[in-house]
Amino acid sequence: TAPGSELDHKLAAAVERAGHALTVRLRDEAQRHGLSPIQVQILLRLVGEPPVRRRVGVLAAELDVRGPTVSHPVAALRRKGLVRDVPVAGDRRSRQLDATGD
Repeated sequence: TAPGSELDHKLAAAVERAGHALTVRLRDEAQRHGLSPIQVQILLRLVGEPPVRRRVGVLAAELDVRGPTVSHPVAALRRKGLVRDVPVAGDRRSRQLDATGD
């Protein structure tokens, strides 16, 4: 085998293990707070992203899912009082999402 290929394989395996550990942690934290994993992912993005990136369509694209896959969890987060819609200046039809901090 090529000298770098073994290192590449080890790095890929380490990244895969880290990703799995993060997924397990996310699932556990979500359950602990009565949320689904995608709801936690959405909340994390709302807290960490600038306003222009806090729209359902943008979130769906970034999470590599369809709009309804984000819309339904966002609706549940609204009902729980964790997310609210904020009007976008200059665009009466558009709304961005904001985490309430509750």
